[in-house]
Amino acid sequence: MVPSSDNRVHRMVRRRILHIDDDPHFLKLVRAFMKKDGVESIGMLNADQAIKMLGEYGIRVVLLDVDLPNADGLEILRDIKAWDAGIQVVMCTGIITMRILVESIQRGAEGVIFKPHATPKVLMESVSDAFAKIDRQMEAFAWLEKFAVHE
Repeated sequence: MVPSSDNRVHRMVRRRILHIDDDPHFLKLVRAFMKKDGVESIGMLNADQAIKMLGEYGIRVVLLDVDLPNADGLEILRDIKAWDAGIQVVMCTGIITMRILVESIQRGAEGVIFKPHATPKVLMESVSDAFAKIDRQMEAFAWLEKFAVHE
């Protein structure tokens, strides 16, 4: 028996994202978009403390720039996925190439947004899709625990 939609676990995960981007204006803009939809956005101009922030704040969704001044977003993606593969990472970049798209997906990104097309609707849909995936994972874990399914 699967839990009904009335008993969904989907609000167990706080709607909070970590947004890593070297453009303070884009960080501010995304924060405003997210706030309107009830999502808290914690912005970082560099990724030095990204893993620490994820653990400290229990963040499950990351919006990550590919081209950062002192770091490669694709390497950060790899580090995040190595630390916790369940964290959903949406890459956001102004570099529009097939290589970026393919490498991001191969390394486990939930999606890729090209900044020239990063409308509020596209950003919110991408973040909502990432949270929906986490919700489904949480429901599966809750179902397994409810019925004491262990290996």
